[in-house]
Amino acid sequence: MEFNASQKKAIEAKGNVIVSAGAGSGKTRVLVERCLDRVLKNEVSMENILMITFMKDAATEMRTRIRDRLCEEIDKAVATRNRKEENRLELELTYLDDGHISTIHGFCVRLIREHFDIFRDYIDKPGLHVRSLDDATTFRLKRNAFRIVIREYYKHDKKNEDGSIDRSNPVTYLRHYLENNVEALQNIIFTIYDYAQSQPNPEAWIAQQIKRAESETPDHWLDSFFGTEKHNGELIPKLEKILDDPESFKKNAKQDLLEKIKAHCQEFLGNPTRENQIEFLNTIDSLSEDFGNVFKKEQYNELKSYHSFFKNIEEDWNNTRWIIALLFQFTQRFEKEFRRQKHFYKGITFTDQLQFASKVLENEEIRKSIQDRYKMIFVDEFQDIDPIQDAIIKSLAGPGHQFFMVGDIKQSIYGFRHAEPELFERERRSYSDSRSAEERRIFFMDNYRSCKNVVDAVNAVFTEAMDARVTDMDYIPE
Repeated sequence: MEFNASQKKAIEAKGNVIVSAGAGSGKTRVLVERCLDRVLKNEVSMENILMITFMKDAATEMRTRIRDRLCEEIDKAVATRNRKEENRLELELTYLDDGHISTIHGFCVRLIREHFDIFRDYIDKPGLHVRSLDDATTFRLKRNAFRIVIREYYKHDKKNEDGSIDRSNPVTYLRHYLENNVEALQNIIFTIYDYAQSQPNPEAWIAQQIKRAESETPDHWLDSFFGTEKHNGELIPKLEKILDDPESFKKNAKQDLLEKIKAHCQEFLGNPTRENQIEFLNTIDSLSEDFGNVFKKEQYNELKSYHSFFKNIEEDWNNTRWIIALLFQFTQRFEKEFRRQKHFYKGITFTDQLQFASKVLENEEIRKSIQDRYKMIFVDEFQDIDPIQDAIIKSLAGPGHQFFMVGDIKQSIYGFRHAEPELFERERRSYSDSRSAEERRIFFMDNYRSCKNVVDAVNAVFTEAMDARVTDMDYIPE
């Protein structure tokens, strides 16, 4: 099977490459071919290549494809009596069997095993086996840790004599807001803990949330609401969508009033600074009758809700921030107890594998030795990585390294595991379309898996459904 023009570009391109490739576009085949192209040209050895994917089956498939192709090339070398090439390719087969193609967790486990002396304090006796905990055991230990911590809080539970709420104990939150549903509190703590573990430094992230809760001004809420230099807030995309839809307006709206309100909106959108957003929200309130006579009830209520939210944001924050602080402080104590439980059982979880590997790579000498080992790094399904995985992969980069990353933000399915497809999108936007760029992006626009009618139907639906103002990205038919 021949490669199309875009696939050939991806295979032959120099430097770092990111490929945005839809389902059925041949991205895995291209990833394997780019690897083989460099190996067969003797530009790099399999010993110096790292290939990371997110499914064991995918890693096995890649390994099989490379092995089959290398065997074919060895047969050719034998047929032409090219003994030197035969020996070189047989050596490459040996490197392939050593296992430089794996899932991100597989890579991390290998790293931990090679440098386990860093975690000598994690075990009592040198050489004692530390096992990976399965999901069932992990949950059981987490539940044990939670129960121990909640019992500690119950010991210090007290009701204030004046009837006021004791804001220093999570049991207060449990009693007054969760109707004594301990399982609900457990789920909240587990959710916070699991998300923290997807960050490069969980302890620092939790501490940052507690520090935020100490502030009387909800700066992060305001950033999310109004936006920053890096991203739009909530109001701008919503207003743009309303204005773009003719069905947003009342059919009997007076033309002069319609033009007046539209002018207000367009003037604001022309310079949507935080100050102008505040002014526009106040305009919605002061001209509420005019807005109500122009927009349909649903759209008008949406715009009014933004004003109400902004008006009450500081009051809402100061009414709830003590709860936020309590939950994160609880999570801190839970994390320490859960760590103790794991230490007792001499086990590490799947998230520990990532965190431990990250700590290994903090050692400059070790990190440099790994960078010296891997000269080319391939990452498949890049849209499914989380921040800690991204940090690990990026730490492997050194001078002269080549990255080849493949993904499709529309296929991101691991949000429940805290994957952040925005990491792929941010990387894609930072790369260039220029052929001479050191960091180049390439799009695969052809689909080889589905018939044309299916592809056309999907493109028709999602071109309308996916919009950067709502989903942070436009749909590119692929």
